[in-house]
Amino acid sequence: MIYKLSNVAELEEIEYEFGIPYKYPNLYAPQPIINGFREENLSIITLDKKHEIQYAIWGLMPNGFKDEWIVFQNLSNTLNVPKDNPNNDWVAESLENDRCLIIVTGFYTFLFEDGHIKPFLITLKDNKPFYLAGVYSVLEDGFLSCAVVTTGTYNEISKFHDISDVAPLIISKTDGEKWLSPDISEENAEQIVNSLKELEFSVRPVPKKLFEKNLTPELVEMDLFPFSLN
Repeated sequence: MIYKLSNVAELEEIEYEFGIPYKYPNLYAPQPIINGFREENLSIITLDKKHEIQYAIWGLMPNGFKDEWIVFQNLSNTLNVPKDNPNNDWVAESLENDRCLIIVTGFYTFLFEDGHIKPFLITLKDNKPFYLAGVYSVLEDGFLSCAVVTTGTYNEISKFHDISDVAPLIISKTDGEKWLSPDISEENAEQIVNSLKELEFSVRPVPKKLFEKNLTPELVEMDLFPFSLN
């Protein structure tokens, strides 16, 4: 399972990198740790609104869902949706018709070694934001929810990620439009899956105190991120 993401890019950097503005720019703030087990928002670009960046609650719920996020997530954890084997019909329908791109600067993986769990942060070598494949839904109140689409773990990542056998489906900037096309051909789908080859990643070991409840932004920046969060 992929349940911790990171997005430390500034709003201006994201808008410049992808050439798309935020719909509500004043609501954006960098987040070193985005914890899927809490009701957290992700920055997304949807299939039906490709020219603006919106926010969606991480944890997919059915279209038109009326209850609270926690109610549904306690019954069915939908942080991740498998690319090739959706859990049920409504998830399969979202994968077919309601795809999105999720904007991050990294994601966390976990390795069991010497009797301990060791966390790592996967980012691009240039620390730029990038896309994860996602699906989304529109809730009864008009808010969006989303999930990260997962695939089998990549060779480049698997040696840092043996707690789970899945990884997020990473999409290069050039292939983002293909994921958001109304119909994805088999050829385009294959190109998307292989787009990881175009990207160069950096793997950083993460101090366990990064996940402490009272961790200050200064410690996060000093211990993990060699680039500024300001």
